[in-house]
Amino acid sequence: MSWYTLEPRDPLMVRDGRPFGLDTDGARSLDFPPPSVTAGAVRTRLWRARAATGAPLTETSAKAIAVRGPLLCSLDPEHTLWLPRPLDAVQVEGTRFRLQPGQAWEPGTSSLPRALRPIEPAVALPKGKVNPASAFWSRSLLQSWLADPPASSDAPQATATRPTLVHERRTHLAIDPDTRTGEDGKLYQTDGLVFRRGDGAQTERLALMLSCAEPDLAPGLVTLGGERRLSILGRSTNDPRWPAPAITGTRARVILLTPAVFDEGAIPATIGGARVVAAAVGRGSWLSGWDMKAGGPKKSRRLAPVGSVYWVELGMLDPSSWVKHVHFQEISSNEQDRRDGFGLAAVGVWA
Repeated sequence: MSWYTLEPRDPLMVRDGRPFGLDTDGARSLDFPPPSVTAGAVRTRLWRARAATGAPLTETSAKAIAVRGPLLCSLDPEHTLWLPRPLDAVQVEGTRFRLQPGQAWEPGTSSLPRALRPIEPAVALPKGKVNPASAFWSRSLLQSWLADPPASSDAPQATATRPTLVHERRTHLAIDPDTRTGEDGKLYQTDGLVFRRGDGAQTERLALMLSCAEPDLAPGLVTLGGERRLSILGRSTNDPRWPAPAITGTRARVILLTPAVFDEGAIPATIGGARVVAAAVGRGSWLSGWDMKAGGPKKSRRLAPVGSVYWVELGMLDPSSWVKHVHFQEISSNEQDRRDGFGLAAVGVWA
């Protein structure tokens, strides 16, 4: 699959689903676009390209196109990759600590589903304030954490982490379609994610990284998100994937790089056939949208958030074969969700 960058030129609107009108405080955006947004943009571009050749896509063939991502990257020469912070890492007063599964409780003494094991620090935490953690880690930092996570260590350098994307609010005026003039008192606001900040040499440019195997996906301008704002689709020479660490026993960790949709909710019973025995899951979010064909809202579905970590036991599964089916693959329950990019995962050792 070829990798691409998608750079929004203006603040990207990705509505969070709350009501939006002149009597509200405006449209609000999610902190990061879900995979369905970028998958839709890619398929639309391919549909237009093939329609021009006289061989347009059908609804079924468009949905069959697999799109991986999106991930966050910097538009520097290396296309530095930024990945979600794993939720089995907690920072207290400048020191980072690892979380791990504790001892299983007696049946009937825990409210955890399916008698999952509780999560606890690998070492005793000192007294102090839990520091707000950065939203993104560099690829090298996450790779080392998945391969050999320390029980505790100094907090990573600032250059190896970054905060969430900045939100920018804009004020707009409703326009009368007949007179093409502003309507009195009809001001409203929109909220968008900023991917470009600064001026001149100090400009920071961020983009979304995604991949698609279709050879006729050409770089150029695409519309993305609300208000059909423009983004630039370009090719990337950087492959964000890395080899999975060696899993020599029957236990492993799995982290979500994009949100996942599981039939069981935020915690699946199995991942690639391996039984989930513990999980560190963040606050869930909901996915919906508008069904253009039915003319109504789509059914809301709960997403397992990025950064969620699952500890699994492989049992009789072959570790190398299991890793091939999970590492940098989509693990959502439904095949269409996997084609849309939901549930991209990375494998790590269970320290």
